[in-house]
Amino acid sequence: MGIGAQLICRNLPTIFSEVDLVLLSNGGEILLIEVKLVDFDELVFAAPVKKQQKQRLGRLLVRWQESVDRPVRLHLAAVNHQGEVLVFEDFLS
Repeated sequence: MGIGAQLICRNLPTIFSEVDLVLLSNGGEILLIEVKLVDFDELVFAAPVKKQQKQRLGRLLVRWQESVDRPVRLHLAAVNHQGEVLVFEDFLS
């Protein structure tokens, strides 16, 4: 994700799924961030998102990419109960 981004909005409702965070990176990319609270052991093997949610987020990403004139990326931020964060960049790729 790199260093430095401006928060555009939180909890943006869309027809596909709510976007937890929308950021504008210093490089001009729009970053859509899905935030998940997880138990630490859930992070060992895969991003903690079910198949149906992945499909909704995939449709959301495509719609954003078709609607704006700048790069759009979708990241997952998995946060455990200790506040540790693991970011899966472009986690649908």
